[in-house]
Amino acid sequence: MLEQERNKGQYTRSRCKIRMPDAFVIVASFGAKETVQDVYDFVREHLVNKDREFILFETPPKRVLTKKGDRLFQAKMVPSASLYFGWKDIESTKHTDGPFLDMVQVKQFVTAW
Repeated sequence: MLEQERNKGQYTRSRCKIRMPDAFVIVASFGAKETVQDVYDFVREHLVNKDREFILFETPPKRVLTKKGDRLFQAKMVPSASLYFGWKDIESTKHTDGPFLDMVQVKQFVTAW
């Protein structure tokens, strides 16, 4: 445990997995000093509907990433993060609320969870 704490500052990258409601997962790497907004922008550029507002969150317990100016290390997303996607305008996003990803554009980032 102490060794983990000592090594925390050594990570310079974050590997983020973003799970979509239809079970597709985007995996991308970001610098530890990039911001939460950078992750949101990355997801947005791969959506079919780029104009619809969405949230990214961790669970359990549910923690919506709202401080978009925070660096990834400040948001405790380094060295990795497992995030979930949801539309902002509905309580619980289901697979039938899609389509979500532009599959032609995102194919290099999609993997199984």
